[in-house]
Amino acid sequence: MKTIFLNTAAISVVSQKTAQAMSNAALALSHGAPDVRDWVKTMEKCRREAASLFGAESHASVAFFLNTSSAISAVAEGLPWSHGDEIIVPACEYPANQYPWLNLERKGVVVIPAVPNPEGGLEWEDFEPYLSTKTKLIAFSHVQFKTGYRCDVERIASECRARSILTLVDVIQSAGLFELKQADWGVDFMVAGSQKWIQAPPGIGMLSIDPLLIKKVTPIFTGAFSVKDPHNVTDIRLDFQDDGHRFESGTMNFLAFYGLLTAFSECSPKATAEIFKRTKQLRHSLAFRGFRLLGSEKTENQSGIVVFTHDTIDVKSLSDSLTAKGVISTFRENSIRLAPGRGTTAEEIENFCEILDSLI
Repeated sequence: MKTIFLNTAAISVVSQKTAQAMSNAALALSHGAPDVRDWVKTMEKCRREAASLFGAESHASVAFFLNTSSAISAVAEGLPWSHGDEIIVPACEYPANQYPWLNLERKGVVVIPAVPNPEGGLEWEDFEPYLSTKTKLIAFSHVQFKTGYRCDVERIASECRARSILTLVDVIQSAGLFELKQADWGVDFMVAGSQKWIQAPPGIGMLSIDPLLIKKVTPIFTGAFSVKDPHNVTDIRLDFQDDGHRFESGTMNFLAFYGLLTAFSECSPKATAEIFKRTKQLRHSLAFRGFRLLGSEKTENQSGIVVFTHDTIDVKSLSDSLTAKGVISTFRENSIRLAPGRGTTAEEIENFCEILDSLI
């Protein structure tokens, strides 16, 4: 059975070229471990590409982790907090952007869950009622995973900066799809993972920090790569590097970096334009068939995610039937989430609609 993959917002498919790059790197191990410095060179190329993707001020401010939640945890645990400090986090955030903050409650930090607007996202006006003199940081997603709602990061970051409130923005559902401008927007911390719209293998988290804040965040993961002389393994000196490297401890998932570097090269405005054509096709087709679309009707608040439900159809049974027919999507809270990626064709969307018609 041929599958129709519409689940890029979960774990994306990788291209044959990306898979081959990882395969080649893995096969090289069968001939003996390569010089680790060659692996590091590939990682450094990825660092520059990640900085470009984020719109960061400097590639030196980018650090790599196992996943998005560990990158967020590095910020949460590394910043200095006082008892009673408040952090605002949307109640609709993915757990990766909730648990690291909730874990700070043991230090007396207060985490305030902000309720999303009726469209399933938050703008500055939605955060305002939760502000107080104790607000130290707002952590939110550029694109909400449940509804696909895309917020105005620039406005939120600007308002926060005017009030000396830090911002952490999770861009895992937009990196590789939208143009990001961390430095221009004034975002303090930007995080993402490799496995969604970048369409790279899972296992790499990315953190980009405002250069002025790097030394204000204490590294919580430490090891040989954290210090200024990582190749000196006999003269032990805990002398942290001055840039993003200070947050990296040791041996990384180097094979995945070969895939990540290739996937970065496949992110392009042309590829993005094709994805948006597919999402527009999906939105029109679903609305035509009487399904209710979640998220916003405004183009500026839409993303690569299309979520739909129905008031009378058994949506869970529909989801199960779509899966049985080879449609790969995500069911959550009586809705079905679709997310086409690079390589999704108009014909595949048409085939999806034909399958849908056979089930309703």
